[in-house]
Amino acid sequence: MDEKAHGMLKLIEEGGKPFAKRVEMIEAVKESYLAFKALAERYDVLSKELQNANNIIETVFPEQVQLSMDGDDDYPMPAPKTTIKPAPTKSTKVPKGISMDSLKGFINNAFKQS
Repeated sequence: MDEKAHGMLKLIEEGGKPFAKRVEMIEAVKESYLAFKALAERYDVLSKELQNANNIIETVFPEQVQLSMDGDDDYPMPAPKTTIKPAPTKSTKVPKGISMDSLKGFINNAFKQS
């Protein structure tokens, strides 16, 4: 983009006969160039932020990250070695908690023995 902008400025300076038209064209090129630079800088910042976010996600949830890139259809990814287990259903046996009465009895027995 730098080379193109400088080339355009050179053409304008050499070929721009009317002075007012030449100044207007130079200003348009400068504005376009500055807008491009601002856009490129913003893109760099966003790219770094996105890369950092992806790294954090890969670290926190490694089993759930699928790395797929556009154009990688020729080289399909192998199936993941780890499988995500489904959430337990209602049929799962969960141990019952300790009742308050049995807890009080346990504490009283412990104090009596000591």
